[in-house]
Amino acid sequence: GVSIYARGGWGGWGIAFDETAPDGAMGWFETRSDVTEIIGSYFHLGEAQWENSRVVKVTGSASGSVMRNKGELHLADGSYFEFYEMENSGLLKVQSGTASAMVSRNTGTVDVAKGAALDMYGLTTNEGALNVNGTLRAYTFSCSECGYSSDSEGFAVLAESEEGPPSFVNAAGGLISGSGTLVIDDGQGWLDNHGKIAPGGVGSTGKLTIDGNLQMHSDSVLHAD
Repeated sequence: GVSIYARGGWGGWGIAFDETAPDGAMGWFETRSDVTEIIGSYFHLGEAQWENSRVVKVTGSASGSVMRNKGELHLADGSYFEFYEMENSGLLKVQSGTASAMVSRNTGTVDVAKGAALDMYGLTTNEGALNVNGTLRAYTFSCSECGYSSDSEGFAVLAESEEGPPSFVNAAGGLISGSGTLVIDDGQGWLDNHGKIAPGGVGSTGKLTIDGNLQMHSDSVLHAD
């Protein structure tokens, strides 16, 4: 049970944002080509689970329930990748421009190139590598967890939380490196470091900026060459 449909755009169905097919039942989706490109419009998998072990290039929007990336996922400028359970054990890369993605677990590598930016939602604990040479804006909440209320005109607005966002944890074995900027919850959040922070990268020099509060725990490492 996989449903793929388009919304909006000339030449696509559903200009009035109606679905052209119902969401599919829980099932598996896979692509067997070496490179899969998602271009424009709206790519939706409903409740299907997608396990990628090859190369996926996204220049448009994609959404679904479960995505396990064991290969390479390349996000282009303006792309949006929203899977409510997205586990990355491979490579998630932004080469240029600004992209957005929901990430629930990272044991692989998130790479943001110089001059590029990634808005990353939902990740509270990094167990892999964050290679930041551009700008990585980490939001510890995900859209599915946000509380919404209505303003005076009836539009949905994000409800304020009295507790604030949770801390962003760099776990033991986690690595944050590069010569870019890591922003934690718009500069208001905390980075709890139990792993390694390596400005420039291990074996090289550089300046890594952390926009937010930083707590270095006793098991953490600051690697400076």
